Amino acid sequence: NGGSVTATGAGANVALTPVSVPTPGTGGFVLNADGTIQVLANTPAGDYQIEYLICDLINGANNCATATATVRVAAPPIVANPD
Repeated sequence: NGGSVTATGAGANVALTPVSVPTPGTGGFVLNADGTIQVLANTPAGDYQIEYLICDLINGANNCATATATVRVAAPPIVANPD
């Protein structure tokens, strides 16, 4: 309907559910209830796709769709210190 999406609190009008969240050897990701994605410490650099289900809480629970967020984790800079 073109309205704002609110995922948390008393005025929530959508629900977000993780479907497919990558699990690298270290680090990882958390899909927060407010729709933000947390990148955990030690997650290797690279591009990751996080698939989630978004459901409309106003017009019925059967009004859902999957969506994909792409997260790019950059490699930390290499710092050379003199010996």
